[in-house]
Amino acid sequence: MTMRTNPNTGDVVSLLGYGMMRLPMLPEGSKENPQTGLFDQDMINRQVDYALEHGVNYFDTAPVYCRGLSERCTGIALKRHPRDKYFIATKLSNFDSRVWPLEESKKMFENSDRKSTRLNSSHRLPAAPQHRQRRARPGRQGSQRTRCLQSSILR
Repeated sequence: MTMRTNPNTGDVVSLLGYGMMRLPMLPEGSKENPQTGLFDQDMINRQVDYALEHGVNYFDTAPVYCRGLSERCTGIALKRHPRDKYFIATKLSNFDSRVWPLEESKKMFENSDRKSTRLNSSHRLPAAPQHRQRRARPGRQGSQRTRCLQSSILR
């Protein structure tokens, strides 16, 4: 596995990350699990184990993935491994500001301790990547959310 070292922290992270957007489902007609819905947690666990065994140590999820259950399923799978063996990134989902106001995105970030709980991680998540971050138009300083990410509000 090709790895990269973060020059600021010394963290060694796999160049290949495991995206937790599309998780395996239970066979049709299966009984829904109260914690993980119709997602096949045993298969998710095996896939995460395989990834870790082969050097992948970066896992990417988001609150909107897998009907809102990706973070929970990811946390269950990773909880079985030492916390210092992997990195987790979850995203702020920035929807159209007419539908999802900036204040709600701020609240989502401020609730990252709750995200840590869903991900079964006692560590606060160090990153706040976003979905669909728009580029600023020429002559503008950037979108409201881009400026928010660059400010201390979301750091």
